[in-house]
Amino acid sequence: MRLLLHRILLLGAVALILPACDLPSGMARFSDPGIETFPDEGNDHVPVGTPITYNTDPPTSGPHYPDPQEGGYYMIAIAPGFLVHSLEHGAVVLYYNPLTTSNSQRSHLKALAKAHPGSFSQVVAVPRNDPTYPIILTAWTHRLRLADYDADRIDGFVALFLGQGPEKE
Repeated sequence: MRLLLHRILLLGAVALILPACDLPSGMARFSDPGIETFPDEGNDHVPVGTPITYNTDPPTSGPHYPDPQEGGYYMIAIAPGFLVHSLEHGAVVLYYNPLTTSNSQRSHLKALAKAHPGSFSQVVAVPRNDPTYPIILTAWTHRLRLADYDADRIDGFVALFLGQGPEKE
């Protein structure tokens, strides 16, 4: 609880300081050498159920289904075609391994998803059984794979890329 309060206070302080910085609108000061950037694979809509092959795993852009996935914390897998549409809307999709994330880590992911609902600039947390990278974060053309849970890196990625998709509300 004390750690959560510390993070809330820290995020509040950052929110007060960032507007005074000369940063582009919506961009937070965060960098992580683990963030990978990929070419844009396009954003065509295809009918639901159409098989789609992506160049990244999990996908970071490309053809997708007509409806984005609403923000939220999910305990069942969601078809990539819906998630990619969410990325186009500026979402951050957080993939977590339910077998290796602790209750407190899942609580952190649930709080992020609850703080950013809807179908634009949303956080979508979905399960993925990946023993090498128990946490993977994606945004439009960006990915961060984490071998260990790191709340600061997760929060930094969300702050950097949330709302930065090519199709904004």
